[in-house]
Amino acid sequence: MDARTLFPTRYVSVSDLNGRDVTVVINNVVVETLGDDSSKPVAYFVGTEKGLVLNKTNNNMIIEMHGTDTSNWIGKSVTLYPTKVEFQGKLTDAICIRYVPPKRESAFAPVAPPAP
Repeated sequence: MDARTLFPTRYVSVSDLNGRDVTVVINNVVVETLGDDSSKPVAYFVGTEKGLVLNKTNNNMIIEMHGTDTSNWIGKSVTLYPTKVEFQGKLTDAICIRYVPPKRESAFAPVAPPAP
């Protein structure tokens, strides 16, 4: 038995990623009060009930990719990856969002192949 399953949580954890990158589609973003009575944004994804509590870095990464209006994030993809970050002087497990530049239209018209 996997001991991590004994205490289920509403939020995505590093162990949920099984050591791999996971691309998900944002279903909605809400502000929730967490156990310490602080309010944090939480992103929920299509096909899962667990949300990702957004820290400032992950929030800013989504802003960089998809803009500041959270309603525009719905239906957009992000890639979650497990890593280690320094927190209070110690390395700890964390989930980060990988930057993927948004696709932009080219300023140049496509070049048509030469006529036969």
